[in-house]
Amino acid sequence: MDAVADAVAAVNAAPMAVGGGVMYYHAPRPPAAHPPRCYTIPMESEPARVLQALVWLGLGFLDAAHDLLQDLHSREASYAHCMLHRREGHAVGELGCTGFSNAHYWLGVLGGHPDLFPAVRARAVEAAAGRPDDPAVQEFAASITAGGWDADAFVDLMAACSGKGGAGEAFCAEVQHAEWALLVRHVHGLL
Repeated sequence: MDAVADAVAAVNAAPMAVGGGVMYYHAPRPPAAHPPRCYTIPMESEPARVLQALVWLGLGFLDAAHDLLQDLHSREASYAHCMLHRREGHAVGELGCTGFSNAHYWLGVLGGHPDLFPAVRARAVEAAAGRPDDPAVQEFAASITAGGWDADAFVDLMAACSGKGGAGEAFCAEVQHAEWALLVRHVHGLL
């Protein structure tokens, strides 16, 4: 699937920001909100639709990703849906909730992901080791080192760091990117 490889390369070149994503929901969308055809993959199965949504999410086409995820119910779709609303950030979207609040909802639907949470935790601990001077990052790292991956606490950390720059936001962006890549690889393996 060349579209997937091309999209991963594009996202690797310009990783997603923490929060600040614009979603239009049912309002008219400007032309820039529509994904280009070069990143379109055949969608014959739910994993293929989740993979397409992840590609569009990574490239910043939040509404297109949301349109696909809205009617999907797999664990992977719920995880991607959570990631999408985290990307939406502090903006108020559907049901009057901020993206971060909506991300918490989708984590509740997800309930956990035994195949991915340990790998995301390992990447987060590794990323935190490079930021010893950030107390919030170190506190988060200590909590996931003692326990397991705490996706809700990560949403809270992202909300606290979003738009502020600095080591905390850089940490969240790095972990978010690793998490996205791990989920893309996992879903691609389900095809």
